[in-house]
Amino acid sequence: MRLIDKLGKQFVITTELGPVKGALFQDSLNKAKEYLSLDGINL
Repeated sequence: MRLIDKLGKQFVITTELGPVKGALFQDSLNKAKEYLSLDGINL
């Protein structure tokens, strides 16, 4: 289900990632995906 379809109908799970060194953020995104089924990530 897309995020827009969940808003107002189901709980939406998001996380905020802290700063990363340089522009290599892919490792942080991969780690965040392992925690929960996320609907959104705030960078």
